[in-house]
Amino acid sequence: LAIEDTLVGDADDVTGGDTHVTLNWGDAGRVLSADGDNPASNGWNSITVSVGRVTNVDIGVVPGFSLAGTLPPKLGELSGLRALAITGNPSLTGPIPPELGMLLELRRMNLSNNALTGFIPHELGNLTNLTDNTDLLLRKNALTGCIPTSVTDLAGFRLSDVNPQSDGRNLAVCAASIDDTSPRVGETLTASTNVERSGAATYQWQQGAIDGTDSGWANIVGADSATFDVTAAQGGRRIRVVATFTDAPPSTYVETLTSAATDATPFTEALDVDGNGTVGLLTDGLLMVRYLIGARGSALTDGALPRNARADRDTPEEVAAYLQGLVDGDVLDVDGNGTVGLLTDGLLMVRYLIGTRGSALTEGAAAGNAHEDRDTPEEIAAYLESLLPSK
Repeated sequence: LAIEDTLVGDADDVTGGDTHVTLNWGDAGRVLSADGDNPASNGWNSITVSVGRVTNVDIGVVPGFSLAGTLPPKLGELSGLRALAITGNPSLTGPIPPELGMLLELRRMNLSNNALTGFIPHELGNLTNLTDNTDLLLRKNALTGCIPTSVTDLAGFRLSDVNPQSDGRNLAVCAASIDDTSPRVGETLTASTNVERSGAATYQWQQGAIDGTDSGWANIVGADSATFDVTAAQGGRRIRVVATFTDAPPSTYVETLTSAATDATPFTEALDVDGNGTVGLLTDGLLMVRYLIGARGSALTDGALPRNARADRDTPEEVAAYLQGLVDGDVLDVDGNGTVGLLTDGLLMVRYLIGTRGSALTEGAAAGNAHEDRDTPEEIAAYLESLLPSK
């Protein structure tokens, strides 16, 4: 039997006679029709009509019977359809029609064990009445691409209802990813998606809370390309990317994909302002203090850069940009009160670099009545130690 077309005319209204539910699934040119409210009268026991509407199409595996061709888009016009099962047809090829996403009354769709090809249409995500496991079965076909998130968001969705395909492949959920999940300051991260549909993706990088938890997500200003340079501002934070994939015209479908979060970016080396591998009071410490009092240009760096060791940041502009990154990322907020102050955070850093510990480290360097996340000498020292280069 070859599928040429289906349910022509007023497909959803069979009260006017058999021409309204004509099935052009021809056998040697012979059209099989459903007669009024009794489709079985013409041998179509798989078609159910209730109150003048086609509610069930169930064509399973029958010895000696196999459909060939492609699924007709007109199936999507059966607005009263509650169950659609067309299975076990090795010559039934071609894509799943996006029009099937119009079947809003559908409670079950089984298109498994055919030879269907192409991508899973995102329109199937409209079928919100598919709420139980096995309500949507697409496995054992030749489908490709990733599974749209609109489909995986269906209440009853399970990967095992789609996988494996007939060649043993498992389709993955459409997703964004980052090439390195253990970022370090100075590294360039690259984002990508596994979407194979025609279209384009845009990206927005985000960072989490300063404590490294999977919370507090906020956009990183200006970080809207496929690559992202990790700076000191990401110290202690996790990173993720939000990809917005827009299908090529004429489709208007937009899919938002959020990657898994990276590990927290290590704070290590944050206080190495000049990037020479060590932290010195009269170099890095002096640069931080000068920056906090507002020094810029040559006044920021004169006499404060190492003379005998190579510095990765050896211009006023590079040093200022690096320190601003530390300020923006709350890295220099040593006491954790939400602001960076010269006579609080700056003083704590200087005292630490000259070797002061215990109560002498924090005495008189508190932020007054502002709340501090780190308010003991031990907490302050541990935090500053985490900002030193690894030994």
